[in-house]
Amino acid sequence: MAKIKNLFFLTIPLWMIFIACTSDMTYRLGDGYVYHNEGGALKRIYCTKAKCDVYIPPTILSYSYNSTYILAKQKLKLPSLAIEPDYSYNFANSKDSIFYWIINKRENHLYGPLSMREFNVLVDSLQLGDKSKLYCAIKR
Repeated sequence: MAKIKNLFFLTIPLWMIFIACTSDMTYRLGDGYVYHNEGGALKRIYCTKAKCDVYIPPTILSYSYNSTYILAKQKLKLPSLAIEPDYSYNFANSKDSIFYWIINKRENHLYGPLSMREFNVLVDSLQLGDKSKLYCAIKR
């Protein structure tokens, strides 16, 4: 019986280490795009196709997608030890602001970072307002 208790108490820490090391989650968003969550502030969206450099840096707060577009809401929070690609985005407002992004998956085109006003104008021009599930999910 003592051997079973020892085995049980040895197994629990091993399982905890295993679960902690496998916290990364990747969700496919179609057309080679993924949402990658490494836990904490490391939540980003990027393209995995060759010659496609579409990338939204951490931290993605929410996202929505359909067969053509990905909409994302983001608060810029780059962890100090993270190795991030060097993209020169213009975060005009401040690093504490919320930004919005739109990806056209078919054209591999990224719009952003956008203010809420710029985002709403672009959503109207792309006629995404009619697609209520896509648009409303990101507005929360």
